[in-house]
Amino acid sequence: VLLANYNDKTLMRNRIALDLGRALGSDFTSDSRYVEVFMNGEFLGNYLLTAHVEVNPNRVNITELTDKNTSDEEITGGYLLELDQRKEEDFWFVTKQNLPFTIKSPDEITPKQFDYIHNYVQQAEDALFGADFSDPEKGYAKYLDADSFIRWYFVEEILQNEDGRDFSSMFYYKERGGKLGMGPLWDFDLSSGNIGNTVAKYPTGIWYVRDATWMGRLAQDPTLILKVR
Repeated sequence: VLLANYNDKTLMRNRIALDLGRALGSDFTSDSRYVEVFMNGEFLGNYLLTAHVEVNPNRVNITELTDKNTSDEEITGGYLLELDQRKEEDFWFVTKQNLPFTIKSPDEITPKQFDYIHNYVQQAEDALFGADFSDPEKGYAKYLDADSFIRWYFVEEILQNEDGRDFSSMFYYKERGGKLGMGPLWDFDLSSGNIGNTVAKYPTGIWYVRDATWMGRLAQDPTLILKVR
């Protein structure tokens, strides 16, 4: 894809975020290059050439589900989800904490697959907000890959990404037989102070992404905080 970076007049924020994500090992972070685009001899501007968010061996490398995968084992993955307040997909659900998750992959999800991932995400959220949330066997660790969440969180918090606090472009994946992880990183044009109407514009003195719904609860677990440190 060619990212226009129109809202970021420096043209740098998406590139910086992706480079930082790759350096920190955030899951499925894409490489990127600046390019100058010409069409029929006309200069159309500077863009960031990078890879689309999709299930692919060279992108989000998880098992690609089809409507033929119907067994109890097969429907455990893989899924690519986006927390997106716009709900811009044909299939989506809203959790008890009022977080809207859209299904990015599989494209043609079956009712059984939809019910599985909906129930899995809700069970993860219930465990996260339950009384035993920090218990390694009864709590969120049964459902969430904490290390994956932390690697995603570092980049989002360091750059104070406006969309990263429960709005959009927050991607989650679940591999077959695996836990729910976070990634890839995406959409940082409204980060690093390039926003005028929220506290995300301030460079110091606040937590921003840590105050998102799930992240705020995770931050109450002393064991996870030690991992972050």
